[in-house]
Amino acid sequence: MRLSLSKFLPALVIAGLLMPLLALGFIGQYSRYMADDYCTTARALTDGVPGSVIWWYTHWAGQFTNWTLKGAAAFLGPGLTTVLPAVVLVIWVLAAIWTMYQIALAVRLPQPRASAGVLGVLLVFAVFDGTPSVIQSLYWLGAVIPYTLPLIGMTFLIGFIIYTLRRQPEHLSLSAVAIVASVTFIAGGLSEVYVAFQTAALGLAFLAALAWAPPHHKRSMLVLLGVGIVCSLAALVIIAAAPGNAVRRAQFPPMPLPAALGQTFVTSLAYPLIAAQRFSTIALPAAVLLPLLVVYQLEPLPAHLRLSGRVTRRLLIGVAALALILTMACLLPPIYATSFAPASRAYIMPQFILISAALACGSIMGLGARWKQARITPRTRQIAALAVVILLIVGPLASAWQTLAEAADFRTYAAEWDTRDTAIRASAAQGEQHIETEMLTVDIGFRAGLEPIGPEANGSINTCAAQYYGVTSLIARTRLEMGNKSR
Repeated sequence: MRLSLSKFLPALVIAGLLMPLLALGFIGQYSRYMADDYCTTARALTDGVPGSVIWWYTHWAGQFTNWTLKGAAAFLGPGLTTVLPAVVLVIWVLAAIWTMYQIALAVRLPQPRASAGVLGVLLVFAVFDGTPSVIQSLYWLGAVIPYTLPLIGMTFLIGFIIYTLRRQPEHLSLSAVAIVASVTFIAGGLSEVYVAFQTAALGLAFLAALAWAPPHHKRSMLVLLGVGIVCSLAALVIIAAAPGNAVRRAQFPPMPLPAALGQTFVTSLAYPLIAAQRFSTIALPAAVLLPLLVVYQLEPLPAHLRLSGRVTRRLLIGVAALALILTMACLLPPIYATSFAPASRAYIMPQFILISAALACGSIMGLGARWKQARITPRTRQIAALAVVILLIVGPLASAWQTLAEAADFRTYAAEWDTRDTAIRASAAQGEQHIETEMLTVDIGFRAGLEPIGPEANGSINTCAAQYYGVTSLIARTRLEMGNKSR
């Protein structure tokens, strides 16, 4: 018997996929300032938001939206870090479901709400479950704003463009154009990695619309994408013109552009293989198989969605090529700027591309399978049903269990951070200017490869933390060292 998308099955799938996201949100309440958070916060508290934006723009990088948001976040205090992970997850899930719903309506997919719910939650689950560093990508303020937030913007942008073209196929409203312009410009200012990705994605979409868009949609589609490209390029120019780029670039060995392109190509080509073996062992198969099963069993499926084998193969090749190009667009700026492979936090964007491509490929294969429906045997259908059970139980639920198993460490980290924060503030209030404190026994930031407050007063994070607390110097020693010194 064919696995059907009954009323209860979408809810069951969504519940299974939401479990690891709920676990991630729960752990997020124990997030605190890490590494560069002290630097951006101290600068904003000292110079104000406009002054901090100017300072970072001239001394480090041109990410004007990133510096603005971090400057504003400084005045909300460290409490923001405790709620931001959950807020990010909720907003992204809602944006993903809405966007999938717009896509389902645009292609006239049966049962669009159920399909959108499953695929939208699957997208967010698979991105975080397979990203190389969840701590950096979700729990560290310094990376969430420039690398994770813009992906929410991209998700919304895709859905909004499709929504607008459905509602206003021939006569665009000024508000629709303004929203596309605002989203692309503001999100583009968050990081070099994202603005390169966004510009490349919009450019490829523009070329595709120019070649294949239906006549009654073409003009509106070209206008929206053209406006997006112009605003994305404007953000790119502002970022590229920043004097701080030269300051940062001077700290790394130079790399010629041809060499950077070569390394980018190799890294982009290798990332899906590495992700499948190390980071996305659950997420990537789920992102392919679940949409395949969802699309395959939809009833009634319109004839225009039943793809022949030839069309299926061409679409799969096209999706793979687009994913490679967009991944290269993401990775080229950091590789060229630093002459090294990007830090873990930057890979959430290639992960987003990989999972989006996997969802597309799974859906295409599901549509292609309907063309060969007569060849699907009962045994194959049983295997498909078993795959769903595995994806629901062994996959997401195991991921949720693994996340919750770290709750004790995160709780200890938060308690120690709060205790240390209170002690430092009390010492500063008493007029002490050279403060020694204990290192955290469980340092989540250090576990993710981030620099902690250490024993060297002139270390970059120590200097920023001292400025944040309003003291001359701040160092942290191990508990053993502090105990020996007190004797």
